[in-house]
Amino acid sequence: MAYKLKIYDNLHYMDDEEAYLHGSFNSYEAALAAAKKIVEKFINSNYEKGFKPEDLTSRYKMFGEDPVVINPIGEVEKFSAWNYAEEYTISYCEKRIKNSHEKR
Repeated sequence: MAYKLKIYDNLHYMDDEEAYLHGSFNSYEAALAAAKKIVEKFINSNYEKGFKPEDLTSRYKMFGEDPVVINPIGEVEKFSAWNYAEEYTISYCEKRIKNSHEKR
């Protein structure tokens, strides 16, 4: 039995008609890694110079894809893409700021 990754569009939050199945995975860990990668890809590609973490998180919550992991018996696993985005944007923005200071 497989874990499924269902993707919602934050612009159409929890609208099943706008959601799609991203794929099936043999383990929760693999599905979770794919879900995190989707969030990270959005954040990495939407960063603009001078953004604070809350700016980037806000953009994600408005326009990003919201992955949901569904276990083999059809239940949603406990993973919040929004919470992960908040955590990730902090470290990502800090890294971008640090790298820009090092290049000077």
